[in-house]
Amino acid sequence: MKKVPFNDLSRIHEPIHKKVFAQFSKVVQENRFVLNKEIGEFECLFSEFTKSKYTVSCASGTDALELILRALEIGKNDEVILPTNTFIATALAVTRCGATPVFVDNDEFYLIDTKEVEKKITKKTKAIIAVNLYGQLANLKELNKIAKANSLKLIEDSAQSHGASNVSFSNNYSVAAAYSFYPGKNLGAWGDGGAVTTNNKKLYEKIVLLRSAGIAHDDSDGAMILVAFYTKTPKNIVTLGRVIDGSISLGIVTATAIAYFLAAAVVVRN
Repeated sequence: MKKVPFNDLSRIHEPIHKKVFAQFSKVVQENRFVLNKEIGEFECLFSEFTKSKYTVSCASGTDALELILRALEIGKNDEVILPTNTFIATALAVTRCGATPVFVDNDEFYLIDTKEVEKKITKKTKAIIAVNLYGQLANLKELNKIAKANSLKLIEDSAQSHGASNVSFSNNYSVAAAYSFYPGKNLGAWGDGGAVTTNNKKLYEKIVLLRSAGIAHDDSDGAMILVAFYTKTPKNIVTLGRVIDGSISLGIVTATAIAYFLAAAVVVRN
């Protein structure tokens, strides 16, 4: 009896194998493994792909969500609404910030039920996380209405919906979206990685600093510039960025993610 692999990624990897290893070699020869120019290149490409103004790469999709929450200063005594039908990482990002996840059941498409969201809103509610799944976007238009009416932030967990769209509405309703590049995702790396996309410049700038202990990296010569430590917001900044860092693994695998992006872009265009 022939065994069928549970998750065989070899068919995806084989066509880009040589190109990826050439990128690996380049990164190793330059000895720049953390937040290097390849990461900057990928961030630009991913912004174009998602039709977003800004992209900030990070170590994982979970960290991407946590970065967004911390940048929005969501923490202790706050509540965040999210769907029951999601991976535990969505809730963990909330609890890691000190906030409390409040769960809402799913609709017939296995996405967050917008009719149930308002029932869960309290004085402690600060945000709604819409999880996009199976190539589908949650009803961002309706969720945006609910969020605006209640002075809440709408966040997207797009860990499994790279490139998803809906002709009924635009993708610009949320304040930010979190993506994962875990190997089995729609856009997977050889290792782990994540990214935040946003059109909000102030939020983008804050996330850049939160990612790496208040340090901004200059892509032109690899210099690190200490910018700020956000001492005025201690409730959300405990260990600035080292837990949620653009790590060595991301520095290496981003080259792979670029190759994956290019391969995916060809498929989309054709």
